[in-house]
Amino acid sequence: DKRGAQLSIGLERLRELTGTEFQRIGLSATVGSPELIAQFLTGRRRGARMIKAYKTKEWEVKVESPTATAEDETLGKKILISAGSVCRIRRLCDLVNEHNSTLIFTNTREHAEALASRIHILKPSCRIGIHHGSLSRDVRVETEKEFREGTLQGVVCTSSLELGIDVGSVDFVVQYLSPRQVAKLVQRIGRSGHAIEAKPSGGILAAWPDDILEAVVIAQFALEERLELSKIHENALDVLAHQIVGMALDRKRIAISDAYGAVTRAWAYGTLPLEDFIAVVKQLEREGLIRLSGEVISPK
Repeated sequence: DKRGAQLSIGLERLRELTGTEFQRIGLSATVGSPELIAQFLTGRRRGARMIKAYKTKEWEVKVESPTATAEDETLGKKILISAGSVCRIRRLCDLVNEHNSTLIFTNTREHAEALASRIHILKPSCRIGIHHGSLSRDVRVETEKEFREGTLQGVVCTSSLELGIDVGSVDFVVQYLSPRQVAKLVQRIGRSGHAIEAKPSGGILAAWPDDILEAVVIAQFALEERLELSKIHENALDVLAHQIVGMALDRKRIAISDAYGAVTRAWAYGTLPLEDFIAVVKQLEREGLIRLSGEVISPK
């Protein structure tokens, strides 16, 4: 996505508004190319200092692929799902019951809905909630509250619970099927074991052979801290258009040279040709979003 591109110009706009350089501090446990991200955060023509915490928490992750039984086969036919799905849900509920509070991550919202529904059908005694971005804010807040208070044993979720949401003391994380990315697994398992002496702990419930193999490789890479390299979206013109309008509103009037200088200090736009910048400005003028007066951009 382009949130990083928005952030990079947003920081330069803040620099223009304050008229001074300010300290920028970035924290992450899931960066595969810290040098690049340091440059991205500080922008062009600025230095950065990196500090790595070499003493990190030990954590554990186990890959499982349970084998279906004859009972799973019979039950699967009864409710029209595969025996493999039945045995994975059975194992999932066992893991939930073995721990105090469990987050269960899926890769899509649709999969989260399907998994939660099947758990309620097969194991109604397993107190499971659901949380993803398509649910209303009120529903998500209520689920978070019930999970913190212990009313729910676990929550089936997507990336909506990966970052920065207080859901209490999680002591185990289940990734349902391969997470596809090392960084995702590290981020998700890291939601558990937040107490000082606690150890982040989790497992991957894999399915078919390719999924099992991928899950094992990702888990091994995660333990070795071999994360994917970061990819920065550079010179996104739609983001640029949005930010140019913002700069016009910030300053009321801003010289094209000043606006271009601020934009190209952002790492994501350091190679932006001036002619592309001018083309975006002229398009915004044609659409009536700004006014162009010689070398000055002003609001509509």
